[in-house]
Amino acid sequence: MVNRITIGGKITFLVVSIVLLSVLLVGFVASDLGKRTVAEKTQENLAMVADQKARQIEAFFGQVQNGLLLARQLPDLRNNLAA
Repeated sequence: MVNRITIGGKITFLVVSIVLLSVLLVGFVASDLGKRTVAEKTQENLAMVADQKARQIEAFFGQVQNGLLLARQLPDLRNNLAA
């Protein structure tokens, strides 16, 4: 059966096979690179959100601490709390 295929047919089959394998390989590499890029960007975004939340929590507790320091300095409040 293979012997009955002409040289032109064999060359065409070989070229089509090489092109198909090349396209599959490029597609696989591009897909893998895309997945890695998306994972890296997601990790960066999560780190930025975590940093932002940490700053917000620190700011909140700083405000609470300032409020408590102010409250300790008010004599009326101190006397009422002592009674």
